[in-house]
Amino acid sequence: AMLPYTNNLEHIYDELRRLDLLLERAVLQFRSHYQDKPAEFRGLYISETEIDELIKTTNNNFGDWDDLESKACALHKEIQRRVIATRVAGVALRLAKLRKIFDLTYFETNLLLLALAPELNLRYQKLYAYLQDDVTRKYPTVDLALKLFCKTPKEQVEAREAFAETAPLFVNTLLSLHQEQSERGVSLLSHFLKIESRVAEFVLGSDCPEQRLINPLRTIYWLTPKSELGNLVLPQGATATLEKLILLGKVNVPWVCLLHGSAGAGKKSAAATVCQTWNKPLLVLNLPSMLQSDVPFQTLLRLAFREARLYDAKLYLDGWHE
Repeated sequence: AMLPYTNNLEHIYDELRRLDLLLERAVLQFRSHYQDKPAEFRGLYISETEIDELIKTTNNNFGDWDDLESKACALHKEIQRRVIATRVAGVALRLAKLRKIFDLTYFETNLLLLALAPELNLRYQKLYAYLQDDVTRKYPTVDLALKLFCKTPKEQVEAREAFAETAPLFVNTLLSLHQEQSERGVSLLSHFLKIESRVAEFVLGSDCPEQRLINPLRTIYWLTPKSELGNLVLPQGATATLEKLILLGKVNVPWVCLLHGSAGAGKKSAAATVCQTWNKPLLVLNLPSMLQSDVPFQTLLRLAFREARLYDAKLYLDGWHE
């Protein structure tokens, strides 16, 4: 039987071992294409010896193309089997969780890993710069990602969909695409990828909230219930209505509930108590306060929705009528 991962980081480092094999393969390919170029100019002064040392830190020595391909495939299969065994064992793996929450493809998950790697080891920045033949390009470009993770030109063309504004990685603010100031309007291939810092920390196991959501005005905050449903002081008939809502919440369909009443009537308390019966957290968004924030309203909204999805939480929109 395949052994499960004992913790989240063990899985991340296994995925990085697989990435290392793909990068080593890419270095071999890069050198074969640039055989006629003087070695001292490859990668704009990142020396061959330096790259060899970076590769050796993970794999001891260079393999050949076929050997690296078979090792990467074998490791991928092993990781997949261990992820399944880990799920059965009840251990949470953040990268696998992220893939499930946002319905990411295998290619999109690889993009996250590619962008995450420099957060764990700066040697990846040097490897990316070398492979992109530019010492200033320390973040992975779309071009590098396609070459690493796609085997044919057809796959590369099809994979471009993953970089659209409406694609899961970008509409959910997991990754962002950037371009150099001097390259405005250039090919998509030249754009480079950055992982959102909150997403990187989440994958690595942190539960510290998104910094842009933290402010003294309590614009966006988690609410914990203070009493059971039966102990809430509610208008006549309200308890029965909330009990119906509790049943509705156990059915996996989208829904919106409008709670109305004067200030202090207990709307938030009722919502938090209902969420407690589902064993789900409640994230409160104070809309009037969000409109006064230095951070654009749409940005706050996207970040709040992302935070809620990370923890399978319900959202409470407070002050929508003001």
